[in-house]
Amino acid sequence: MTSETRQHLADAIAKEHAARETQQATRQAIDMARTRCQEMRDAVEAAENALTTARKTDPDELISAAKEGRAPATAQINQQRYALAAARDELEAAEQTLVELKTRLPDYEGRLAAAKSSTNQTASQVIQSSPEWAALIETTRHHEQELGTCYAIMDVLTKEGVYHSIKRKFDPAGDGDLGAGKRMREAADQERLSAWVQAMKGLQADAETPLPSSESSQPSSVPAQPEIKTPRQKRGLFSVK
Repeated sequence: MTSETRQHLADAIAKEHAARETQQATRQAIDMARTRCQEMRDAVEAAENALTTARKTDPDELISAAKEGRAPATAQINQQRYALAAARDELEAAEQTLVELKTRLPDYEGRLAAAKSSTNQTASQVIQSSPEWAALIETTRHHEQELGTCYAIMDVLTKEGVYHSIKRKFDPAGDGDLGAGKRMREAADQERLSAWVQAMKGLQADAETPLPSSESSQPSSVPAQPEIKTPRQKRGLFSVK
């Protein structure tokens, strides 16, 4: 596999990381904006209550000022009005910020999804262009031919009354059985299977992840097959018991 392909993967991973950071930062900012909106709603409510209280006490000040022959003091009411106006302005700004962040989030999430897809595709290209993958494919082709021959022999002998006692664990004929993939995974050499699965996962995070060696692509020793059993001959209609 060429270093150029690995470099493409490293670039894809870097773009995915950047997209994820932007998406996560936007989500965090949305949470902070929600909190700020609630804080400012509380501040507006408190300012409204304070202004209401100030207005209730204002008539006493008017009477006192009239008795003393001076202008009434309105500083308290004015301060509460300013505080209420400021709280409303901040609430409006917080709500606008929240709306803008929510508007941008789908785009950032779409970019992250596209970046993840690009990383997966590039990681697949790394595997597909590797000598390790070529060795695995060559091994597969060799055993497909050998397996086909074995099944052909078994099929011919089965018609002559010889039956194999093991159920197939895979679906080499591709007969459309939806459970074939699961059976293949269950019957596989788990160590070799895990090595390739972990390699793919590793490449999605690190472009320098090594692939399983060509030796690990070779099959392990074939276990001894159980003895082939021949069925009992069926009794004819007039057979002697």
